[in-house]
Amino acid sequence: MSAPARLPEGPLAQSVRLAFRFLFLLVLGLAAAWAGSNIRRVPSDSRAVVLRLGAIVRLQGAGLVLAWPRPIEQVLLIPAADRQIELRITRFDEHGFMMAGRPPEFQISTDARGNAGFLLTGDGGVVHLQASVFYQISDPLAFVVAETHVRAALERIFIASAAAVCAARDLDEILVARPEETALSGGRERLRADLVRAMNQRLAALAATDVSERRSATGSGLGVTVSRIDLAAALPSNAKAAFDRVLTVTQTANQLIAEARSFATTSAAKAEQQAHRIVADAEAAAAERRSDALARAARISALAPQLKGDLGQVLLTRLYADRVGAVLRRAGEVDSVAPDAAGHLYLPGPSLPAPSAPPAGDSKGPRP
Repeated sequence: MSAPARLPEGPLAQSVRLAFRFLFLLVLGLAAAWAGSNIRRVPSDSRAVVLRLGAIVRLQGAGLVLAWPRPIEQVLLIPAADRQIELRITRFDEHGFMMAGRPPEFQISTDARGNAGFLLTGDGGVVHLQASVFYQISDPLAFVVAETHVRAALERIFIASAAAVCAARDLDEILVARPEETALSGGRERLRADLVRAMNQRLAALAATDVSERRSATGSGLGVTVSRIDLAAALPSNAKAAFDRVLTVTQTANQLIAEARSFATTSAAKAEQQAHRIVADAEAAAAERRSDALARAARISALAPQLKGDLGQVLLTRLYADRVGAVLRRAGEVDSVAPDAAGHLYLPGPSLPAPSAPPAGDSKGPRP
């Protein structure tokens, strides 16, 4: 029996063996890294969708995901169901121009293509909307299928919904163009809710597309639901100045009316207060005079039953003697004439008219 052949022990042979061992270890390390390449951690605000050879096989929430390495399986991370994603609508802002330190302005252009950012209202007005749409992923499988088209489709759906909603209401139901139209303020508050409802209706209709036409068991939905819309409505800049002047005049008129009403209320309150004071003073003076008159009449009323017969004459004479002195002291000069005197007393006063002449033919002659 012959002995086995011995490997060459030269420096070149040893170098080849070491190189093969290093390559073997490197291949083992690469194989281990490839085998664990799809072991991933899913954050708390995300979800993982696992695709096997391009087909969706499962959906997993936050935590550790174990999947076969690529290209056998692929792990896609998408936002969680309660996470809101913002989409800024830029189609309406393409024709605006910026001013230093001022918000962008939009003017009506003679070129129809330059007016794409404006919407018509139900009363023939023109309004511009700046919007941000916030949506949530409601169907992860449909979202993964249409992920590359979601943002563009949402922008088109918003434009169509905004055009329909604005055409169904007046300008004052979108923004404050005429402050006196206070009855339309409720429409402005419902504008965002109506837009959200219109977009969700269009998304639901898109998801319910006839499968015979689309040849898909899942329809053509985007797998998202609109949760909120932030709006900033504005008038064209070349019309905004006129509305601002009207608004300023209206506010000034309302301020003057309020001041006039306040002055009228104050004047009425002062007049009413003064009237109450005059009435109170008159009632107090009347009560005082009445009490004074009652006090004076009380003495006479007390003496009235006693003025009968001889005793009454005596009381009257006594009262006359007591009171006549006070009356006479007020006179500057007093002349007394006896009632049975034969002379005549002449007092100063207005002259008496001269006696008229007797008529002609009177035979009696002048009277003494």
